Amino acid sequence: KQLIEHIPCVVFTHDDIQFVNGTPDRKRWFLDQTMSMYDPMFIDELRTYRKILGMRNNAIKDERTDLLDILDIQLADAGMCIQARRSETIGNFNRVFGPIFAAVSNSEEEIVLSYGASWRGLSSGDEVVGFLRSKRRADSFFKTTTSGPHRDRIRYMTGKRDYAESASTGQLRLLSLVLRVAQARFFSNTTGRAPLLLLDDVLLELDGRKREEFLGRLPEYEQAFFTFLPDERFLKYRTGDTAVFRVSDGRIING
Repeated sequence: KQLIEHIPCVVFTHDDIQFVNGTPDRKRWFLDQTMSMYDPMFIDELRTYRKILGMRNNAIKDERTDLLDILDIQLADAGMCIQARRSETIGNFNRVFGPIFAAVSNSEEEIVLSYGASWRGLSSGDEVVGFLRSKRRADSFFKTTTSGPHRDRIRYMTGKRDYAESASTGQLRLLSLVLRVAQARFFSNTTGRAPLLLLDDVLLELDGRKREEFLGRLPEYEQAFFTFLPDERFLKYRTGDTAVFRVSDGRIING
């Protein structure tokens, strides 16, 4: 938590595409990371939920049904807090993400992050506890807790269509880059602070116009580190206070 609070970093890598077309866990991870950057205490909320979830899963596997009543109450309390926070954050995040994606992609398609909460429609702890009790037979069969924030779904919707199901690899890659830009801007808008940006050779697949739009949408930053392949024409992005280092045969060369 202290590292995130004192050195907030936004890291752009090729693996970020998993936030778009990866497992539900990776999509949730991006949202949870976005929330943890501006509120490190959210990490404690996640840890509390996961601890209770682990105890409940163990009770299910060991057939300790006598423990489930109290664990259901604890899981409902911790989980509803996370669900409410995620729902609020996605609404605010979309207001930052949408205009950036439209500008960089030069597309008329409006894409929003859609949050599918596992306990959707349940507005009180008592309702969630009742729902958990109704799922105990399924939980016992699968030997795990089959509902809760650890089962939430995040989709990228354009109208009623899931964008990730029909988009090309290039479009998915662009979407993942915009997610990181939006994450950085969302952090700056929320905290008034500038993050550290780390971009690991992520501009290679963008054409000239998209690259310019992408760079123009980056927020103010404390420092930015870019890596490029040797034949990349990166010098036009160089400013007066830019230091350039080359790596050759394992050696770092200034200039």
